[in-house]
Amino acid sequence: MEKTLENRNQMKKFFTASVLNAINIFLAVILALVLSPYILRATGDRLYGIFVLISSFTGWFALLDLGIGLSVSRFITLYHTRGNSEKCNQVASSAFYLFILMGLICFVLSCLTIVGTWYFQPDMKDREIFSWVLFFFGLAFLVNFPTNVCEGIICGFLRHDINAARLILFRLSGAVATFLAIWLGGKVIALSVVNLIVNTVNFAVVFYLARRVFPDFMPSVRNLSRNLIGEMFRFGIPVFYSQLGETILSRSGMLIISTMISIDAGTPYSLVIVSLAGYAPTLYNAVTDWQTNWFTQLNEKGDDVPFDRARRTAYKVSVYLTAFVAFGYIFWGQPFITRWIGDKYLDVYPALCFSAIGFWLTYGESRTNWRLLLATAHHAVFSKLVLIHALLAVAIGMILVYFGWGATGVVLGNVIPGLVIYNVIAAVYTCHVTGQSVCGYYARIGFSQGIACLCLVPAWCFSQYATASYIRLFAVGGLSLATYTALIFLFGLKKEERAGLRSRKRNAA
Repeated sequence: MEKTLENRNQMKKFFTASVLNAINIFLAVILALVLSPYILRATGDRLYGIFVLISSFTGWFALLDLGIGLSVSRFITLYHTRGNSEKCNQVASSAFYLFILMGLICFVLSCLTIVGTWYFQPDMKDREIFSWVLFFFGLAFLVNFPTNVCEGIICGFLRHDINAARLILFRLSGAVATFLAIWLGGKVIALSVVNLIVNTVNFAVVFYLARRVFPDFMPSVRNLSRNLIGEMFRFGIPVFYSQLGETILSRSGMLIISTMISIDAGTPYSLVIVSLAGYAPTLYNAVTDWQTNWFTQLNEKGDDVPFDRARRTAYKVSVYLTAFVAFGYIFWGQPFITRWIGDKYLDVYPALCFSAIGFWLTYGESRTNWRLLLATAHHAVFSKLVLIHALLAVAIGMILVYFGWGATGVVLGNVIPGLVIYNVIAAVYTCHVTGQSVCGYYARIGFSQGIACLCLVPAWCFSQYATASYIRLFAVGGLSLATYTALIFLFGLKKEERAGLRSRKRNAA
């Protein structure tokens, strides 16, 4: 009875986290509708392109995480499950000081890049603006690294609901600060200063929350553990390979288009593919990210039956969620772009469609497999496959851009190798590690895809009324989502799964 109550309370927190994270993503979409055209008009294509280019460049600094951030969350979940508070504190303190060092390295690299720009590119246009923006972004990374440790503590204790609420606060405060900066006449330098200030406040909030969740947490040199650092590195290096691949995938497209075509051409790619299409994986991860810690806890407890049931449900959720999101991009993307930023950006709509198809067919299943492998510490092979995918995507993308495919070529360079790597190689490997039947795996995925397509038929009918109007688009989208959800609930889930969802909803109420 006590165990059942504990599981219900845990699922209540996960359900709350999923709802709050979904709200956070929808807020991001709404704020992007308002802020992106507002910022673009205030700064112009070139300055906006510089800001995005620096964001893409400094995004590579996140690789200095070396996979330790995810290791913190996993190891804290393990030791929390075992009731070992001392080990939790050692993990948190060791990672905290390590990440401060990594943040300092990021800031130094930013300064060296600025010096190199002034020395090697003395005639560079907008050089001073470029330097100041890069300087403030470097300071923001100095703050962000220890923030990640505190977030790992919160999620490691399975309090994803608290972290989700913090992210909403962070999103709203950042949007308000950005609006005020532009309204007061600021440009891209002001935006970089706002980014630094908001990130600093966010660190203070997340540190406080980490202390509330884990009262024993207090960074101290006495709690440093070389053995734990070594364990986190051994677990984190494969994660680093995966992060390197994902960073190459997310950052290389803008660099390829900016260098092989022009910075101005990078603006529509950034707005539509990086930002708009980027909400798809962000939404998926926001709603399902707690699965990593949940799978880890189930695996640590040795609960084989609940673990297998959770795995099968996770695959269904991945298919149903990615199918609807991809459908929305394909059938509502064109009128949305027209209303949002104008007809001149419709040249990248075909690239958006191919990106949506790739997301539908590969992303959800691959993320579920990745989380299962993380939970069982068998993620090394998968992480190398991610890196191979990224390198192939860059090579194929550059070739297609050279032959005039533009943004569509960059996206196809990502999608084509991804279909083979994730849907064949990674899927078969995951089945081998987790003891699943390969034929059974593909049968379940294929059946779920068929159910998703059938349940999307009413949404396709509603889409005939979608026009370049926010009211029409949100009405069609809301009606389609309601209909699709109801059909999936009735025909896409088993009786026990529907009963479980009703129980979790009542527990969350």
